[in-house]
Order: sequence, then C-alpha cells, then structure tokens
Amino acid sequence: MATAIHVLGDFVHWWSTWPVPADAPAPYNNKDEWGIVPAWGFGRVLESNVDSLPAGSLLYGFWPASSHIVDLKLATNKTRFHEVSEHRQALGSMYNEYSLIDETTRSDDSRALFANAYSIWNAGYVLNRYCYPTEYKPAHPFGVHGGEWTDSDGDLSAAVLVNLSASSRTGRSSTWNFTRNRKPGVNGPLALLCATSSPKALEPAPQTPFEVSSVSYDGLAAGETVAWIEKFKPRRVVVLDHGAPLATTERFVEALSEALPETQTTLVMIGVEPKFFEENEKAFNRAVEEKYLGDIELVKGSGVSGSGGVEGAWENLIQGTLVPNKAWVYQLDGKSQ
Repeated sequence: MATAIHVLGDFVHWWSTWPVPADAPAPYNNKDEWGIVPAWGFGRVLESNVDSLPAGSLLYGFWPASSHIVDLKLATNKTRFHEVSEHRQALGSMYNEYSLIDETTRSDDSRALFANAYSIWNAGYVLNRYCYPTEYKPAHPFGVHGGEWTDSDGDLSAAVLVNLSASSRTGRSSTWNFTRNRKPGVNGPLALLCATSSPKALEPAPQTPFEVSSVSYDGLAAGETVAWIEKFKPRRVVVLDHGAPLATTERFVEALSEALPETQTTLVMIGVEPKFFEENEKAFNRAVEEKYLGDIELVKGSGVSGSGGVEGAWENLIQGTLVPNKAWVYQLDGKSQ
C-alpha cells in the first residue's frame, strides 16, 4: 500500500509574499503573468516604529530577490517578529517569521551559509523531531491544516527509512537529523537508505546506532537494493522524496510493492511548510559544525543582473546547468542592479 503526501510550492502562496505593484510598468503589472521571486536572507532595517527593532537592525526572513526597499507590518515577540499583512495570511507560518540577528555572533561567511541553508534545513528537522518523533506526540507534515496524524503514522520502530535526493541540501538535513539529532533506541528507524545520482558525495556515512547505506538512482529499484531493505523485515518503508526524478520514485515504489506486498510504503514528498520551532537554530548550528553539507561549496555573488548576479544562477537553473554541489548567496543593496 502506498500513501502519497504532496506538499507542493504552488499551494504555499509564495507569489503573495511580495505582490506585483499595480503601478509597475506594463507588462510587469500583470499579476497573472508576473511575480516577485521571494528568497531567504537578511534585510537591514532603515526605519522603524517598533521599539525592540531599531533602525540599523538586521532581520532574517523571506525577502524579495531585489534591492528594493519594502515595508513590513510586524507583530512582536521578543527577538522574533510575525508579518501580519492581509495579503500574506495564506502563506505558511514560517514564511511570515522574521528574526532579529545579533551580528556579533555570526561572521559574514556564517550568515551567508545561514541564509542559504537554514530555511530548507528545517524540513529535515521538523520531519525528524515532530512528524516521526522520539520525544513528542506526532504532528502532521502539513501542520494544523493536514488533518489527523496518529501515533501509527509517526511510528518508525519497524520501518526502513529511504531518503531520495539525499545529496541535496534538504536531503542532507534529513540524513543528519534522523541519524544525529534523534533520541537513540526510541521509535527507530531500523535502517536508512540514501539514494542520489552520486553516492560518493555522501561518504563517509554519519555515525549512528542503525545501519546506513547509499545507492545510485540506477540501482535503487534493483533486486539487490530491495533485498537489503527486506533483510530488516520491516512492516513499513517510509520514503522521503526531496526531489528525485519522478520516474525513479515510481520504479522504486513499484519494486517495493512487488517484492514486499505485505509491507506498507509511505511516500512523503518534500517541499515543506514546516512550523517554526525554537530549538531548530541550535540544532542547525550543530549540524554545520558536523559538516552535514559535505562537499557543497558556498559561492558568493552580487546584484541581480548579469552572470555574476541572481540572473546568472536563474538562467543556469532553467537550462539545467546549475552545478549541484554549489550553494549560491547574493549580496543585494542599493547599489545592486
């Protein structure tokens, strides 16, 4: 039996974050055809009427990928702030959260890595800590809007966990959290299988009390791989799909169904709307110290236009030429074009 949980970007209303201005020049004022791309990063406060957020402060959150000055309507909670503008209420809660950053505690490189990796790192953190927990009552991956998520849904004690697109930043987050940020001996899993186009990028495997193995996409549905899963005698196989090719996922699920007809298969497709939790930043810092990103290289750029700006990375993304083991961070300010 296969259960598919789809969390797709279209449903989280990203284009509502920064609506296209009605007075923008045509054709860019057509909201049906154009949108402002949001991105995670840091913004400098220029003016403020919030006592706890003086001008000059640095905020982390969801910003437009441009150097334009924008307005925020914030409700305050100590060093954290929540955007309450009406047009943003369809967004998931994490996209409306802004955090005050103490610049004395993070170097420029640390902030660049934080901007690039922290938000998507939350996917693995929330899945491990709250959806398949060792310490809490299970919560649905969709949050309060996802319906019932029972103890049985969150049970990995008799399950093999499979991580697809395991060399992606989100996939590496899931691997680290399920192996290094989990109470040992409680709620499994029996084993972890990591699948990627380049298994060598995942070496060495993290230290963990259960067995971890890696496989290429070409070998994922092979009899040898299915036999490896079968040797643990799982009652359940939970597949975390962080963006593997669709055909690869389908072949794998079909192979499991044929070889293990009595074993339940749960497919969780990640593009997540995780709730914001207090402890995750500490766990993220620990993950960075343990080099959970492996061979991923941080690359800095500047501005929006040209090959050295956001435009260059965007073109490479569209053309499929974006190098997978690099993570780009861009400095945008009033001088950027």
